[in-house]
Amino acid sequence: MHRFAKLPAALLLGAWLSLGGLMAFDDPDLDGVPSHLDRCPGTSMDEMVDASGCPKRLGLSLGFGAGYSMGDYGGSDTIISQSADLRLGFHKGAWYASVSTSYLDSGVQDPAVDLNSSSGQGDTYLLGGYALSGKKWNLMLQLLVKLPTADTDIGTGETDVGGYATLSVMGGPVGYFATLGYLITGDTATVKYNDTDTITIGAGSSVSPVTYLALSATSAKGLIKGSDRANSLSLMLRRELSSRWYASGNYTAGLSDAVADHALNVGVGYAF
Repeated sequence: MHRFAKLPAALLLGAWLSLGGLMAFDDPDLDGVPSHLDRCPGTSMDEMVDASGCPKRLGLSLGFGAGYSMGDYGGSDTIISQSADLRLGFHKGAWYASVSTSYLDSGVQDPAVDLNSSSGQGDTYLLGGYALSGKKWNLMLQLLVKLPTADTDIGTGETDVGGYATLSVMGGPVGYFATLGYLITGDTATVKYNDTDTITIGAGSSVSPVTYLALSATSAKGLIKGSDRANSLSLMLRRELSSRWYASGNYTAGLSDAVADHALNVGVGYAF
């Protein structure tokens, strides 16, 4: 299978900075609604809102997605993974919750036998959050629980628990955000995994009333003891397709051996 060259970080950053002339919206909570029209400031970035910036109708959303990644993780074999993703979200006021799971297929590319893979349901993730907001800032506090619904040849078979805090601030037409997180991983009878810390920094803007674009860099402690930190650079695009439908895409370039060289995720969602 064709191996794509890694896209240099400087190239992605240059592409992001070149969009500066298009950024003309004052949008502190990054929901795509300018401040002078936003009657509900402080909604989280992944909430579906109406033209007034307020959460839609029942506060329920259903998302479908697909993912693809490839990388050698510092070894001689290329590992290819694919996923079909499902997420159900709920928000009410400053509260947000979701449950998500995937069907996964992953294996090592071997020229002699094509692709040896394992497939099945992935783990299930429960996420709950609460947003605190001011005129020019938003702080989202989140609790994540991973339920081990995947087979042991796909997942660890153990429960993980983590906490995350994301601070978003508006500096003119561009919003800046940073996430700090910590995940306590469950160990198996034979393997002791690292608990992982995560830091993400990035910038984003509503480049039109229906389109949001963001660039971010992430560094996380590797799950396997002795592994490098998982460093990556991501470009995310989200677009409102109608009053109820939205689409999103995310490309991630791996910058260390602990993460896939390339990963692409796309999805669509519907707000009830």
